[in-house]
Amino acid sequence: MSDLRFGDFRIDRSRRQLCCGEEPIPLPAKAFDLLVYMAANPGRLLPKGELLSAVWPDSFVEESNLTQNVFILRRVLKAGAEGAILTVPGRGYQFTTEVAEVPPRRGASTPYCCFRSFDSLPNCCAVGERVPQGWAGGFGS
Repeated sequence: MSDLRFGDFRIDRSRRQLCCGEEPIPLPAKAFDLLVYMAANPGRLLPKGELLSAVWPDSFVEESNLTQNVFILRRVLKAGAEGAILTVPGRGYQFTTEVAEVPPRRGASTPYCCFRSFDSLPNCCAVGERVPQGWAGGFGS
C-alpha cells in the first residue's frame, strides 16, 4: 500500500501514521481514517453522508462527530498544509491540497502513536517539535 504525501505531510497507511517531516503526528483513529479518505480523494467534493459512511461504516453517528474530526485535522494540518480542507456549506468537504502517492518508507523506525484526549493535542506540526513519549498507545486508553 502506497503512502500519501501532501504539503509537509506523509500518511503511512500501513502503519496508520501521519508524519510532518520525520516527526509523527498523533491523531485519534477516526480522524486518521477521515484524513486518509479525504487525501485519497483530493479535489472531489465529499458529501457529509459519504464521509460518515466511509469512516463510520455500519454505525449511526451524529454529524457533529464528522465536524469534530474535521476540526482536529484542520488544527493538526495548520502548520504544513493550511487550508487543505474546504467546507462547502450544506454539501460537505473538499480536500484541496495536491496529493501524491509515493512508495512506502522502508525500515522506518517511528512507532504508531495517537493522543489520549483532545485536550492534550500538542502543536506537533512545527518542525523540530517532538511527540511526548507517553503518548504511544491507543486513543482513550
